[in-house]
Amino acid sequence: MIDRAGIVLIWLAASGLAIFFALQFHPAAFSDGQYLPVGNDSFYHARRILDAAIGERGFYQFDSMIHVPEGSWITWPWAYDWLVAQTLAATLMLLPQMQPMAFLANVPVVWIFVNMGILAGIIGSLKLQLEWRAVVLLAFALSPLTQLLHGQGVIDHHFVELTFVLLTVWRGLLFFADTTDRFSALTYGAALGIAPAFHTSLFILQVPLLVASFILWIRSDLNRTSAISTLTSAFLGATLLVVTASEPFRDFQFQFGTLSWFHLYIAACTAFATNLMYRLRCTVASVATFVIACLVLLVPLVPSLSAGTEYLGAEAIRLSTFAEVKSPLEMRLDPGGWGRVLALYGLPIVAAIPLLIAFFWRSLTNISAPQVYFSVWCVFGLTMLMTQFRLHPFGSFVLVLGPIILLERYLDRLPVKRGLSTLIWVTATVVLYQPSIANQLFIKHPAGLDAHYSASRELYNSLADACSEDSGLVLAYHDDGHYVRFHSDCSVLANNFLLTQQHEQKYSELEILLAMSPTDLIDRAPQVKYVFVRLENFYISTVDGVRSSTDEELRAFNDELFLRLVFDTDIPQQYQLLDELLLDDDRSFAYARLFKISNLDQAP
Repeated sequence: MIDRAGIVLIWLAASGLAIFFALQFHPAAFSDGQYLPVGNDSFYHARRILDAAIGERGFYQFDSMIHVPEGSWITWPWAYDWLVAQTLAATLMLLPQMQPMAFLANVPVVWIFVNMGILAGIIGSLKLQLEWRAVVLLAFALSPLTQLLHGQGVIDHHFVELTFVLLTVWRGLLFFADTTDRFSALTYGAALGIAPAFHTSLFILQVPLLVASFILWIRSDLNRTSAISTLTSAFLGATLLVVTASEPFRDFQFQFGTLSWFHLYIAACTAFATNLMYRLRCTVASVATFVIACLVLLVPLVPSLSAGTEYLGAEAIRLSTFAEVKSPLEMRLDPGGWGRVLALYGLPIVAAIPLLIAFFWRSLTNISAPQVYFSVWCVFGLTMLMTQFRLHPFGSFVLVLGPIILLERYLDRLPVKRGLSTLIWVTATVVLYQPSIANQLFIKHPAGLDAHYSASRELYNSLADACSEDSGLVLAYHDDGHYVRFHSDCSVLANNFLLTQQHEQKYSELEILLAMSPTDLIDRAPQVKYVFVRLENFYISTVDGVRSSTDEELRAFNDELFLRLVFDTDIPQQYQLLDELLLDDDRSFAYARLFKISNLDQAP
């Protein structure tokens, strides 16, 4: 009999430890008496949430202030930002003196209790002994992947992605353990249906259901049950509920990048395929019918799935240069090598591929239905994790839980007393995550977790003042687009939304403008009102530390327009210098400058 009080105590202790590490992001989240978003995308989330909760613009799914002049659909669906905004608005009614960003910055920290609790539910469904539950939850708390998602100020939606990964694993385990249980079927279907409202890519959570069902169907182990109607009805009903609240759906869009008819169609296909397997006996004819039906249903999805494949493969412009789209194996070639990989993933990453192979083999053996489902999930999650860093929420739980599932029966036979065994494995867990612990503890992170943003942050105050009096288009690096929108009422040409063809087009337009001379910009881009100049690679990291870059290195790393606006002495008179930042007394030029262009119809 499992001690319920012990489980609660372990959950609270592990959550407390994870919160301790999440609060190590405080230097990045709190600067000059104000809370800040942490991470580039968190700045846009924060702006959208604040506009919905306390701003004049309210909640929007199309943003006319980005990718101007056309504006752009926001590829993040409505649910996360809208729900956080409603919670913030309600909280401010009770605590009107509270700083709104203080609330937002701590949402991911508090959410640790939720994700830790769902993981505890998964472990309970797998019927692990109490000591192994403690080891798994401890490892989850120590994992740098957990800390990166829940760090203070990390308002990005990925910690809720992890919630739906864990929730579908848990409810799926309960459903496959008893396919007559209507409540498990209802909650599993609802979780699958709601998930895409928090991230459009979460329709992929339907894959383990289909694969596990197919394996059991081929083995003739799929129990025919009326509860499958409950599952698929709840799934379709939840999907319909969330897509009808999506403006792209009401705009009759059908694409992977927005919550649209694509997601309702995918849900209908999954429901149809699942029902077919549960209602047909497995014969050669029925398998052939099933395969042909699935292929026909896939035809309308080809264009959208092609775009999704490019997204997952980082084939879109600039995506391949982002650190978050690199796999662990690719990261080892970057500065820092394996040390950086271990700091980001912990030592268990070295077991990822062996775990994947082991669970793949296990899924094909004669094991119970819930174990087939869990094994399929482990293969799926680890494949996603090893593909790109940004996909780690799909597989991070496998790194901490998978080894215990594979080794538990052998570990329990060791001639060691239970208390001593627990102490040994707790110690081993701490050792496994030592590189990431050392990398995280008491580190003074730069504001916003971005050294460039931290160095140029003062300039955003001047931009905010200028835009409040005379708003317009700001020309800035795409990396600075979300920062400009968070701090000011001005619009931007491009930002770090790089998913659709329009996004690629706007980035190309930005590259063309940055390659111009200051004079050409006035003549050919009269829509630009402000230029936010920031030098890339002002400092360079080396093995021996950080050194100042040379003028030649700066010229190699920066665009023509920004170089001219920093180094030239004969800048056209239409460029009014509003503010600048001199970071290094030994260097005579500014790190960053803010210009306002006036008299746009007048030649220099």
